[in-house]
Amino acid sequence: MAKPNYGKKNIIFKLWKTVTHFFPSLLDDMREIKDCRKKGTYELTEILMAAIMMFVFKQGSRNAFNNERSESQFKKNYENIFNMKFPHMDTVENVLRELEEHEIEKLKKLLLKQLLKKKFFRKNRLLDEYYLVVIDGTHVMNVNEGHCDHCLHRTSKKSEKKTYFHCVLEAKLVDASGFSISIGTEWIENPEGEYSKQDCELKGFVRLAERLKNDYPQLP
Repeated sequence: MAKPNYGKKNIIFKLWKTVTHFFPSLLDDMREIKDCRKKGTYELTEILMAAIMMFVFKQGSRNAFNNERSESQFKKNYENIFNMKFPHMDTVENVLRELEEHEIEKLKKLLLKQLLKKKFFRKNRLLDEYYLVVIDGTHVMNVNEGHCDHCLHRTSKKSEKKTYFHCVLEAKLVDASGFSISIGTEWIENPEGEYSKQDCELKGFVRLAERLKNDYPQLP
């Protein structure tokens, strides 16, 4: 008889112990998020946990995590340790597309404040006093004309071809060890209706900086 393989189970268990150590109220925090569905096969906490674990397990894609899901032992270990069902990642994507963005931002802020309360970053502060925040814009994707009312656009001087795209401004807390974690996200997007100038990184920075100061008023 083959010996049971506890390798993956131990890895999942250790990761779960780490998560619950730093975020003991994670499940309760996720239950506070307003569900965008009238009903579903999976609880919203199961959807969100699968999304988080895809990154914790360093899966390269939803398909890669689905491959793990198809392994009966991995799925059994996952469901036993987390005490929740393991959804298909296409289902996870469909729900996250409908979930209000500010709900995810709210959860991210709660988790970060728990790390700050535990003084997780304190020993690596800049000059032993300041938390270092870096902010940069990222081009997310090009889209076709008519994609939405908020698309940015530029016109080529040579071909006069107009390109439509989306960008996002991201703020990350960075410490001296090189560890970084997202603390704020601001979409760079045009308003609906008529406008004189397009949105840009500088305008997005003003909005993002104001929100960071309001969210973390006591941090130097």
